[in-house]
Amino acid sequence: MKLPIYIFLILFLGCFVYLFFGNSQSSKYHYIIQNKYKHKVLPKNMLGYRSPFIGVKIPVPTGYTGLWQAWHNNGNLQYVGQYLNGIRVGEHKQYHDSGKVESVIFYSNTGKTLSQNYYNETGKKIKILYQ
Repeated sequence: MKLPIYIFLILFLGCFVYLFFGNSQSSKYHYIIQNKYKHKVLPKNMLGYRSPFIGVKIPVPTGYTGLWQAWHNNGNLQYVGQYLNGIRVGEHKQYHDSGKVESVIFYSNTGKTLSQNYYNETGKKIKILYQ
């Protein structure tokens, strides 16, 4: 039994739309496609807000609870941290393009910054801040 070509076209289009507009936390590929390509091919009025926070282009939704991750365009992890009702809690890490740790920031359960450690590209600690 031969399926009509339009069935395959609909499936392909559905996958394409899901990669562009689906949940950016589904996989690193969703995140990278939504950051790198979405802004090149879609009109500006279809694009959402781009957060200035540590270079993360897809902002954390208001009231988000759970693990939030972001990736560099090369596929390496860029950022990882826990949120509780939109408030940063626990350990948050940011990574250089190379995959080495750039910063480690600890937050209390109320979102207060407890400590901040920054590292250079070679992994050497360059700054320590405590609140």
